[in-house]
Amino acid sequence: MKLEHEFGRTCCFSGGIEKLLMMDTSWDMVKLCKDAEQQMPTDNIETSYVIGDEEYLPVKENSVDLVISCLGLHWTNDLPGAMIQSRLALKPDGLFLAAILGGETLRELRIACTIALMEREGGISPRLSPLAQVRDAGNLLTRAGFTLPGVDVDEYTVRYSSGKSYASCFGFQPRIRADSGRNLLYLA
Repeated sequence: MKLEHEFGRTCCFSGGIEKLLMMDTSWDMVKLCKDAEQQMPTDNIETSYVIGDEEYLPVKENSVDLVISCLGLHWTNDLPGAMIQSRLALKPDGLFLAAILGGETLRELRIACTIALMEREGGISPRLSPLAQVRDAGNLLTRAGFTLPGVDVDEYTVRYSSGKSYASCFGFQPRIRADSGRNLLYLA
């Protein structure tokens, strides 16, 4: 049985999901979600699509039962503020689920960039966004006012035959070439 059908069958019963707000900073991702909904029967779910920022949630305080953030929080400029916004949006006993890239993500790439910069430029500058360590994530949740924070780690190792194949998998190569090797953190 397809995942979409299972989701629709389990969530669309009485007392299940009634309203769904899907938000992303990318118009393309919001469009992708809209298109995917057309393939999934969601007659009982009132769905809204918003292009927005996790730092400024477009919801009232104490208005939602569940906030899910999937690989978006690590891009925010104010991670504690975004977590506070999520907690404020939740009703009492609401659930906040988030997946973020953690401190050891792309470790080898970070090391390679550091060594290359030291050899070529005599110093280093950030080439990848800073990422929270596990302990830091738990502390940030507590600081944001969550009373029962839980943090877990899943580790995946992905191997590529070369840096070129890695870059082409993620579409970095044309962008790096177009930017003449500029720091990717400063690109908009």
